[in-house]
Amino acid sequence: MTQKVDLHSRIRKHLGGEKFNLFVPECVVAELRSIGAPVELALDFALAHCEVVSTAQGARPNDAIKGLVGRTNPRRFFVATQEEDLRNFLRTLPGVPLLHLQRTVLLLETPSSSSRKVSSQLYNLDI
Repeated sequence: MTQKVDLHSRIRKHLGGEKFNLFVPECVVAELRSIGAPVELALDFALAHCEVVSTAQGARPNDAIKGLVGRTNPRRFFVATQEEDLRNFLRTLPGVPLLHLQRTVLLLETPSSSSRKVSSQLYNLDI
């Protein structure tokens, strides 16, 4: 994160002005601190705007995020990450909206094929 981007207002815009809470696993904060200057803006944002969520001692960031989301995302988390491997994994789970930055543009990805499949099944059941 080398440019200052007003993520909070951009997320609000993507959510149509709805109220939301931001969370960050504590192991992500620890990793940002260990990296230092190149991610200083990301760390500042996390500490200023996010509730820090406890994670297991020694947890890796991607594993912590996967653990928070679980297999069914019962708390309905949106996940914002620049990690392509993590996004690829999360796309296999239905109901996990993904956000990431492309240069200075915050992108909300279209629903994954797994999300569309479950949605279609629910629609066909007329739930």
